[in-house]
Amino acid sequence: MSQPQVARQMHFHIRWEGVQRLDWEPFETREQAESRAKELVQSGESFVLEEHGKNCTRCASKFSVAS
Repeated sequence: MSQPQVARQMHFHIRWEGVQRLDWEPFETREQAESRAKELVQSGESFVLEEHGKNCTRCASKFSVAS
């Protein structure tokens, strides 16, 4: 599923601890988001996974710019 399609339904983002912004990439499942975060996490960093719906402001701003 493409990122704009994922963003129109329930999806997950990675939020890195200590950083205000969410990772822009939407994931269909919590497992996908967690797997990717574990690949990217650096020593001393931590993250939380956040669930968002079709009204996700992060996706709306990202994909409206891309359109």
